[in-house]
Amino acid sequence: MPFVTVKVIENVFTPEEKSSGHIALAQLNLAAKADPRQVPDLAARLYRDAVRFDLPEFAAWALVHQARSGDRSRVALAQAAARGVDNPALHEAIAALADR
Repeated sequence: MPFVTVKVIENVFTPEEKSSGHIALAQLNLAAKADPRQVPDLAARLYRDAVRFDLPEFAAWALVHQARSGDRSRVALAQAAARGVDNPALHEAIAALADR
């Protein structure tokens, strides 16, 4: 196997672009359990970045967390954002919110 060197280029992306949707969603899930006061800000940031980079699944998860935090207007938006997303856990979370 050939040896490969990878050079890390700094300052090409903004800090928001460096963090992936997966990391932001993990932070949001941890905050929901450990410190729910952080959820609104983290969910808003994830939603903003997901919309900016056209990541509907992460946008839908952000909306789910916003709805769980009390903003019921986000349920319908989560349903719309999740259309076409193949993630049963996401659809179950949205259905549970819709049933409340």
